[in-house]
Amino acid sequence: MNNKQQQRGGLGKYLVLGMAMVISWTQASAEHDIRGITGPDFELYAFPFNMNLPDGSSLHMWGFGDKQAGAGATHPEGNGYGLPQYPAPTLIVNQGDVVTISLENAGVPNPVSIVVAGHQVEAQQTTGTVIGGLVTEEAEVGEIVEYTFTASEPGTYLYQSLGGSNPGLQTEMGLVGALIVRPAIGGRNAYN
Repeated sequence: MNNKQQQRGGLGKYLVLGMAMVISWTQASAEHDIRGITGPDFELYAFPFNMNLPDGSSLHMWGFGDKQAGAGATHPEGNGYGLPQYPAPTLIVNQGDVVTISLENAGVPNPVSIVVAGHQVEAQQTTGTVIGGLVTEEAEVGEIVEYTFTASEPGTYLYQSLGGSNPGLQTEMGLVGALIVRPAIGGRNAYN
């Protein structure tokens, strides 16, 4: 057997292997696993951090973190929280859930808040003040504010902080994430 015949034989093996993979793939169900935190109750915190970039430099940001993720890498202040991240943790709930987000400002120098696009969010500060509407109660450094709303429509929504006198800065600095509301009927499918 000459060199060209050996090369064709090797290519044939890869072609057969590739076809077998395509056939088995088409028989599998098409699902995508969405990584995130499942609710309806969430404990987030906001904190400044440095995000390492591929070129070896870092970028100073503000991020939301999951207070319940403390089992892994811990927060720089040693308080047992998971690290803040960008984008913020994906929050996953079911249609009809009453969602509660407890937000602690653990060091962002400006007041922070939670606003969820497409939802009427109510905020309750630890003092007991209740405020309804789009712009919600803000948490100063060291404060905790609790936000509640009903996830009435399935879909993917943006949540962000609009706190302080410069709300655009909050999103630019990294205080933004996604909320996924799964449909009540049909499980994980958006359509029948």
